[in-house]
Amino acid sequence: VRTDLQLSQEFCASIAELGVRIPLLVTTAEDGGYRVIEGHRRLAAAIHAGLTEVPCHLDLARADDEAGQFLDMVSANSAGYRKTLAPAEEATALFAAREAGATRPRIRRTTGRKADEIKTALQAGRLSKDTRAKAGELTNQLNLAQLALLAEFDDYQDAAAKTLDALHHRHTLEYTPEAH
Repeated sequence: VRTDLQLSQEFCASIAELGVRIPLLVTTAEDGGYRVIEGHRRLAAAIHAGLTEVPCHLDLARADDEAGQFLDMVSANSAGYRKTLAPAEEATALFAAREAGATRPRIRRTTGRKADEIKTALQAGRLSKDTRAKAGELTNQLNLAQLALLAEFDDYQDAAAKTLDALHHRHTLEYTPEAH
């Protein structure tokens, strides 16, 4: 039902590097082929990457329930069912991957991001638990560049506190302190 699969560079790079990690949900079609119920984007990215096989879960019980197939598509792709990672969560995951041995080139290949974006995300991932706690919900509203800047002040609690105060009051970071 999607008219635009929104196959981002990052998504296609991930599929090219790792393959399809989550099986497609398919059922049989009247013409003897298969109908994808969930995984249209993964399938399109796999085709784009030149993959000839993808993991699938065949649900024969859904073959005769076309209405249910479309309802599954809506449920699986609605905002209430699926939530993307906040920038702070993404930075934490990328930083953890780096700490666990992933090289920057591997992270770039897997995520499809540019080197400077990975550098910013890894810097943001260094943000301490203490500063995250002080920032509270604000961390979910900041972008990676803002989180990386905040992480720079992590060792300077006065500067970090002033930066957080400025962010809480919706000031731009141009007016926040610099570490000396």
